[in-house]
Amino acid sequence: MILLFPVVLIAAGYLMWHERRRPRLSGLVGFAVWAAAGALFFFSLLTGFSIGLLILPAAAGAVIFAASWASGTREATGFFAGVGAICLLVAYINRDPGGLDSRPWSIVGLGLIAAAVVTFALWRHPGRELPGV
Repeated sequence: MILLFPVVLIAAGYLMWHERRRPRLSGLVGFAVWAAAGALFFFSLLTGFSIGLLILPAAAGAVIFAASWASGTREATGFFAGVGAICLLVAYINRDPGGLDSRPWSIVGLGLIAAAVVTFALWRHPGRELPGV
């Protein structure tokens, strides 16, 4: 089971770097596709042998779809936003004062989402100049 997660990511990386065609889903749509794939993948990883096994085929399919259809590196930063969203979900579930401390999950989730959004927003395409530069 644990070997399947790296295999899926390696396959996605292979598809991203060896696809020579222009990505069909770019911009915010591609970012959202990668975010959904990241959320499914991380949720499957967190739930492991309980329901993670049932979610893994959908998560693997989502990652492979994202790598094939939204293969831009800029859009792939959305994967980390999806992981951050699941971290925020875990923090929300553990918000009960008698439960686990949810602050680390919140900090990691917000940090991942912020980093992914800022990276996506600031990433410039090759040959694209800023106005006045």
